[in-house]
Amino acid sequence: MFNIRKKFEINTHEAMDFVRLLGRYGLKFKVSDEYVVKDMDDKPVDRFRCFIVYGTRKQIGELMDARDIIMEYHKH
Repeated sequence: MFNIRKKFEINTHEAMDFVRLLGRYGLKFKVSDEYVVKDMDDKPVDRFRCFIVYGTRKQIGELMDARDIIMEYHKH
């Protein structure tokens, strides 16, 4: 049933919203521990989590469309 696998790197403070979106489309997922991206001075810049998402082609397509809509909304 879940024949497509897609990897997403999501900012930690947006992770809960992403999980809600995954639940809305009934997707199975695995999430990594939090990792920190550092700048040249070795100061923490941002924190991310890696999501491996499993679903059908239709589910993944709907997720990508919804994600694009949300990203476009946050630009304005």
